[in-house]
Amino acid sequence: MTVTYNGQFCRAVAASVLDVLVEQVRVHAVRGKVDVDVVEEIASALGRADTQLGGFFGHSEAKCQRPQLGRISLERRVNLFGRVLCRPLESLWDDGLLGGDRRIVPRLLRAMDEWVAPGTAAAANADLAQLAAGSPEALAGHPDATVLLQAALGEFSRNVTTRGDSERLWRMLATNEAGEWDILRRRAEFNRVLAALMAPITGSW
Repeated sequence: MTVTYNGQFCRAVAASVLDVLVEQVRVHAVRGKVDVDVVEEIASALGRADTQLGGFFGHSEAKCQRPQLGRISLERRVNLFGRVLCRPLESLWDDGLLGGDRRIVPRLLRAMDEWVAPGTAAAANADLAQLAAGSPEALAGHPDATVLLQAALGEFSRNVTTRGDSERLWRMLATNEAGEWDILRRRAEFNRVLAALMAPITGSW
């Protein structure tokens, strides 16, 4: 699911701030002119919490956060497939191999979209939601969740192998949006992650 934002609320916030700025510039203008230093002082003052915009900024921040928190909550509820998919990698988070964070997770989900038939992850999510019954923790070690994961990983592995896309997969997992290698710089590191990911179908999980 791709969400598109038109920036309407942010533009309204910016317009309100600019209105106050223009008002203050007019107050300080002498014969229609204001020194740059004065404008900079006005702009600096407007950013302080004790100015007329202090309450407005707080209200705007709260309004921005509400939908964002809702989206995060929704993603946590619906992306059960991602949770199950990444569980075999848990042993790798803290050893420095994955950069000490979970930057690989969205890359891995994009890779699944690339090498697994459309709808596979969505169907798995729907089935996992039924198994979880509102409690994602219930999926840990659930045999049916493991079967769903094995099916998806099997399709993923076959397609990567058949298409000869191992090098492309490595780059997708190891590079950021700017194309810079920030994790898994060595092939051995990539192989280790791949082995952990495939553990549910190789029997080593």
